[in-house]
Amino acid sequence: MLPSNIPTNIICAILSIWFILFLLGREQTKHIKTKTKNIALENIEKSLQKNEDLTIDEYYEQINKQWEQMVHNTAKFILHRNELLPLPAKPEIVRRQINFSPEWLGAYLTLNGYVLIAKPEQQKRIDFILSLIKHDQQTKEEERRAKNS
Repeated sequence: MLPSNIPTNIICAILSIWFILFLLGREQTKHIKTKTKNIALENIEKSLQKNEDLTIDEYYEQINKQWEQMVHNTAKFILHRNELLPLPAKPEIVRRQINFSPEWLGAYLTLNGYVLIAKPEQQKRIDFILSLIKHDQQTKEEERRAKNS
């Protein structure tokens, strides 16, 4: 509980600043996610033309430098997973927060019609990610049908 002797306007100012940081962090995270998807799809055709036997790890390495540069240019901070505190938008922190990994990349590309070569353990994780996405899509579809009924 807050002490009762703190003026209300100071509390409001602190909460307002926090709310602005929250909104900015959320928006920057959203932009990073969108640009990450764009980078993944913009480069895949050219990479597959150069190497038909492209692996997920190879493609991840190919786009990683561009992705890191995009993170530096796009955001100064992002939200912590609990969305209460801002974190600096360093590539290693952002990678962990948005789960940008070869497995995520493989699942995202599969959803968009590109299947790259994966190691068996990677393929298991990709299949798991895809099953979560399909389950989420089915749940949303059922909710939409229930609303329309």
